[in-house]
Amino acid sequence: MVTAGCWLSLDVATVTGVAIWAGRGIVTTMIVRPHPKGTSAMKASRWALDIGTGKPEVYPSEVAAWRAVLAWCPTTPSRLVLEEGFVGKPGAAKVVAERRGRVLGILAVLGVDEAGRVIPSEWRRVVRETWGRVIAWPSAGEDCKRMAVDLVRERWGHDVTADEADAVLVGWWARCTGVMVAAQEVSG
Repeated sequence: MVTAGCWLSLDVATVTGVAIWAGRGIVTTMIVRPHPKGTSAMKASRWALDIGTGKPEVYPSEVAAWRAVLAWCPTTPSRLVLEEGFVGKPGAAKVVAERRGRVLGILAVLGVDEAGRVIPSEWRRVVRETWGRVIAWPSAGEDCKRMAVDLVRERWGHDVTADEADAVLVGWWARCTGVMVAAQEVSG
């Protein structure tokens, strides 16, 4: 069993979906993104947290935004899991890789270490095998995102964006596969 420690699951991109977990339950979900919307992540001087209130909280730096994310945790988180998504275009792959590196670096400096990564087809397989009913993932990416939103609403009653839904289901994968059990045992 996962202990009561706080941990994060992420869907990292220019707009990053975040799920904050305490043990086996979701504390909250949110989006971390450049501010204003449409700003390049590498050129952003301000960052925003969208926490479902309709009005983003704006921070002077990406580090400040991630500190604010961690402040939502009931206890100091020490581990995270993230989606290692497929990006088909070389230019987009570079941007996503830079984002992942930057987010992981910031969180490592803030004391949160990576416990695992998962590709979308693998977390979707785990969801399909453990959900308790038949799930057939569509082949189109946008349809998969809509289905992820519906599944999160079904199981947890949360209205989330597609990025938040992916982050939640990455967390579900970590719970079901024992990744977070191992991470909690390592971190004490």
